[in-house]
Amino acid sequence: MRTTLLITALAIGDLLPAVEPVARLSFDAPPGRPIVVEMKDAPITVIFFLSALCPMSGDYSERIVDLERRFAPQGARLILVNANAHESDSMVEQHRRNSALTLPVWRDRQARAAARLEAHATPTVVVLDRQGAVRYWGSIDDSRSPARVRRRYLEDALQALLAGQSPALPRTKVMGCAIKAE
Repeated sequence: MRTTLLITALAIGDLLPAVEPVARLSFDAPPGRPIVVEMKDAPITVIFFLSALCPMSGDYSERIVDLERRFAPQGARLILVNANAHESDSMVEQHRRNSALTLPVWRDRQARAAARLEAHATPTVVVLDRQGAVRYWGSIDDSRSPARVRRRYLEDALQALLAGQSPALPRTKVMGCAIKAE
């Protein structure tokens, strides 16, 4: 299986994607059970687009678990999504278990949610408010290696949003593997 690396051509702090507010998104929870996420049901919804095959996506597993532990109790709803059509449910679940991710990984097989939120690579994080407006779009932080992280973009955005403020950097560049839809 070949992995395609995608580096978006965005500068840190570029404008947010021109995404219309999203009232709800639909996903599949294996084995094919539909899940509908209503943005109005949580103050903040954090959607992580991940891949079972992308090395960069896998490098963030521990940081995602830590973010869940710290921000879910404050009202942030975290959702893990795999939008790669070529990755089987069993492959995705095995990767989840091996990565020690504690949340289920829902599927977006036709990559409709990914397209709607302009997520083209993994890992990409999209944070939506209760009205479905994108408040942060981009990377979790500035380094694949936890030891080299200097800027925690997602953490900073979540702290600001939970304090009723706008993130200082609403958009950051994404580096990772291309999402491959059907």
